[in-house]
Amino acid sequence: MTKTYLKSYNMPYIWEGVLRKKEKYILKPNPGSYGKEFVIPLGIVIKLLRLAKTTKEVKNILQNKNVLVNKKKVNDVKYALGFTDVLDINGLVYRVVLNEKGRLNFVQIDKDQNLKPAKVIGKTILKKEKVQLNLNDSRNLIVNEGKYNVGDTIVLELPKQNIKEVIELKKGTNIIITKGKRTGDKGVVKEIKEKQLIYTNKENKDVKTLKDYVFALPKILQ
Repeated sequence: MTKTYLKSYNMPYIWEGVLRKKEKYILKPNPGSYGKEFVIPLGIVIKLLRLAKTTKEVKNILQNKNVLVNKKKVNDVKYALGFTDVLDINGLVYRVVLNEKGRLNFVQIDKDQNLKPAKVIGKTILKKEKVQLNLNDSRNLIVNEGKYNVGDTIVLELPKQNIKEVIELKKGTNIIITKGKRTGDKGVVKEIKEKQLIYTNKENKDVKTLKDYVFALPKILQ
């Protein structure tokens, strides 16, 4: 059981709306595109959205309805959903976001359903003026050379993965903190110096954090 389920008191704090004392065991997400501490199983999400009460009902939905994650069909209750993923359940479309408490939340959307933001975490120069971009959701894109820097956010058009927009991580950029004790905090970049970054939060206070902890926000996430 421990391979398939987690003891509820060990579940990640980012699982918004899941009561630790309600059940002794809870679904464990499969290894996925994100770190295990930053995902939530699809089966739990369907329950949180009140589309099912039991795991049996969840499995029935996955078998008999069109359930897509980032425009790809999914039928595994343990499929790992992460920040900025787009979930489509028979036409009801949700985006995974971070709330102010640093918990994963699910916002129903009626536009930009085919857009998926991702952070550039690595970059490799290839031959013939090509560049490989490594993204935070484990995607690797081969693109023509352009102004893509580690730390920037790119907005992908799914399912073809065309780049629609690039949000540079620079002074004046809107950001959200995705790691550390300030996860979920939003602000505007004031200064970047090597690996550190200072941003001004909603309380108009300057906060220092690591550059790796921030995600540059496109308009669809603001």
